[in-house]
Amino acid sequence: MTHERVFDYRPGEVYWCTADVGWITGHTYIVYGPLANGATTLLFEGVPNYPDITRVAKIVDKHKVNILYTPPTAIRAMMASGTAAVEGADGSSLRLLGSVGEPINPEARACGRRAQRVRPPYGHRRDRKRDGRPPESRRGGGGRCAA
Repeated sequence: MTHERVFDYRPGEVYWCTADVGWITGHTYIVYGPLANGATTLLFEGVPNYPDITRVAKIVDKHKVNILYTPPTAIRAMMASGTAAVEGADGSSLRLLGSVGEPINPEARACGRRAQRVRPPYGHRRDRKRDGRPPESRRGGGGRCAA
């Protein structure tokens, strides 16, 4: 249920969580959540910046990824390359960029401009309603607009 609500998953979308499948985030949001919702989930094995920093953008374009869930560390690594990480990328399929593991800093949030929204990590007390459900997403709300 959290996969559907936190990521505003819509049938037919392609979802990609870059976490290691052995981590709690990995098996929860690469395997259980997407499969419980009948989602198309992209499984990735390797290093996101090898053989070069454009790998994530190329995968997003090649597989028409709509939702990308990745740690701020990965976003900052791409930022360190300037525009090289997204050089020649279309990115138009990307609707939502989710951040996991730590609060996302303003510079990393701005790096996701092509996404409609950036979501903060789920699980923090401030991110849940009293019944445990994540808050409704709204432009400029808890996930702060990145566009």
